[in-house]
Amino acid sequence: LKAARSTDAWIITSGLNTGVVPHVASALEGRVIAIGVAPWGMLKRRNRFVGTDVSVHYATNQFNKSRLAELNNRHSYFLFSDNGTVGRSLIVYLKKKYGSEIILRKRLETYLAQHKSSSIPVVCVVLEGVCDGSGRAADLLAFTHHAIGDDGKLSDSVRNQLMSLVEMVFNYDEKNAARTVRQLIECAKQRNLMTVFRLGEQRQDVDHAILTALLKGQNLSSPEQLQLALAWNRADIARSEIFTMG
Repeated sequence: LKAARSTDAWIITSGLNTGVVPHVASALEGRVIAIGVAPWGMLKRRNRFVGTDVSVHYATNQFNKSRLAELNNRHSYFLFSDNGTVGRSLIVYLKKKYGSEIILRKRLETYLAQHKSSSIPVVCVVLEGVCDGSGRAADLLAFTHHAIGDDGKLSDSVRNQLMSLVEMVFNYDEKNAARTVRQLIECAKQRNLMTVFRLGEQRQDVDHAILTALLKGQNLSSPEQLQLALAWNRADIARSEIFTMG
């Protein structure tokens, strides 16, 4: 996670010790701040966190078989979202039936990005995979990004192909697939905000793609981009992305 270390970035995850989070957290070291926004009602042993100025020893179980989730202990801070739901199973959570924690996380990220005192750039890394060629959502976004026209539309044949892919990947019916296709098109219309990293086709690593996406999304002048790259201590990005663009 060189991108996070060189930019003093905050990494925001679900905070749960499941899915991709343990893999991301295992790479964290040093001064990288990781914030977990977790659903209170599906936490295992959650009552131990109730109190003021309480120190809690919370060990995770590698072979957790509970229907509830455990926190990942490599995070710096946690925010718990409680909407009154208790015991929502981990299986349901992994099937993408998210709850109030996603709304809280979205609002937090939006607030940070739009804070009046200073504009903080935000990059969303699409996992499953991280980049084109790694599967599911990332591949569908990359496909749409490549196929969409300057008018923000897809040809009928491409749209039908995308519908079939969405139905196959997510096991959706026609109605849900059509809604997802509309969302993919809306994302792909913002071409200046999307950076597609293709596995095996680029010499740079994924952290280079993340930092390049930050530069693309900020509408900065070349001197401002250079200042930002130097603040990140990334002369390689200045050479490849700023000087080449003039």
